Amino acid sequence: LATLFFCYYPQCIVSTYFYFMFFVKYVCKNNTKIKKSIDNKGLIMYNAICNLGESMEIILNKAKDLGIKQVFEFVYELPTELTSFTTHQITDNAKVTGTYLLNNDDSVDVKANIIVPMKWFCDRCGDPFEKNLFFEMEETFSPTQTEDSYFYAGNKIVLDKAVEEQFVLNIQGQALCKTNCKGVCSVCGTNLNYGSCTCKKQTDTNNPFAQIKDKLN
Repeated sequence: LATLFFCYYPQCIVSTYFYFMFFVKYVCKNNTKIKKSIDNKGLIMYNAICNLGESMEIILNKAKDLGIKQVFEFVYELPTELTSFTTHQITDNAKVTGTYLLNNDDSVDVKANIIVPMKWFCDRCGDPFEKNLFFEMEETFSPTQTEDSYFYAGNKIVLDKAVEEQFVLNIQGQALCKTNCKGVCSVCGTNLNYGSCTCKKQTDTNNPFAQIKDKLN
């Protein structure tokens, strides 16, 4: 028995390792996300595997998490209706990384960095361009409902609402294809980034505000 044990035990360990690596590789190829927590030593522990499109859920473990900052990472599919009030478009899933800290009063402090691949339309010239939207989130989750925090029940925190609300707030700023964008001619619509037009000289004399402009000059 001892001979069989020493002969086959190493092979079992190796086989188990390769089966695990194959499983992780298969999950990644099938467009899924893995929720991860990382301890202070940098060791990665896979807590749960969820399909894309599901909620960003953090399962709290008071015995393990209390007073110790934990790390999470999600790939989240933002609802497309969040951009319905603009011409901008979400082009890919958002990456949400951050930390959470469980306090003695059961409140949870969450800090996150969010990156969202976007297709924008310049507010000056109208040209489309692609650029990641980056924003930060710093929120508190509490088991008691308050005005200054998000409510959570049991041992599960769902980040969806907080991330989506912060996304809407951060998408409302001015979108420019470049900082020195010249915009378009208000008369003929020529994109002035690609060339000039003669409309300005021809129409200034007919402009009802031309006299005021001359006085200001």
